[in-house]
Amino acid sequence: MPESGGDAVSKLRAELTRLGAGNPFQVLGIPPFASGDAVRSAFLAAAKRFHPTLFALQTPEARELSNEVFLLIRRAYGELLDDERRKIWRDRVTGTAPVPKVDPTKADPPKVEAPPRPEAPKAPAAARPEAPPDPARRPLPRPPRGLPPPQPKRDVKDLLEQVRTRPQRIEDALQQLRKGRFRQAREALHLIAAEDPQNKRVRTYLHFAWGMEHRENGNLDEAARELERSLKLDPKFAEAEKALRELGKGKKGLFSKIFGRE
Repeated sequence: MPESGGDAVSKLRAELTRLGAGNPFQVLGIPPFASGDAVRSAFLAAAKRFHPTLFALQTPEARELSNEVFLLIRRAYGELLDDERRKIWRDRVTGTAPVPKVDPTKADPPKVEAPPRPEAPKAPAAARPEAPPDPARRPLPRPPRGLPPPQPKRDVKDLLEQVRTRPQRIEDALQQLRKGRFRQAREALHLIAAEDPQNKRVRTYLHFAWGMEHRENGNLDEAARELERSLKLDPKFAEAEKALRELGKGKKGLFSKIFGRE
């Protein structure tokens, strides 16, 4: 979003108001009968417009609003990515939720109660005023069956905390990588890549960490594949290229096609 200053803030506020009042299909801008591929495509398109990194140079208010907008988009994506939950939301939005049918042949027969026994007459007691019903004993209303439970507010805070701390967690993972702690670096980068799958830099270092971990464990074929994937994401990644060359020493012609050399 190229707008800056007050224009970005006003548009983000309007978008936040619109998304907050809609169901997940409206948030992603797709029809209720959209497929899982359409859900993923809509999420990627929305991420290109409202990802918080696009507003890194904006005012603090614009950055905060962009985080809130993106969290609503991610929440809608999480609800609709699963086929079963997407069907639940589709039935809810279109009003086509199935009504349970009762088979009369399997219904329980009516119970025949015995006539009440005559009771002995009791002495009249002083009339007591009826106590008002205890509201604590009233059954609570049940939520509609089949609908997803509401998300607690703390989830939004957790996601905002993830976005806020992500740059530092990336640097910590790269520090583990520099120290040769490949497994620890790979685990940390894997979590960050799951949070932000569009981050090409994180995925580049993730494949590099995988390759170095495989090389350390003697899995040379897997190491080569992961290092090649890292170089495919960033052809100028010198450390991955160096590791791949060292891995190919003694293997005639193994990497000649990769670097275009005889």
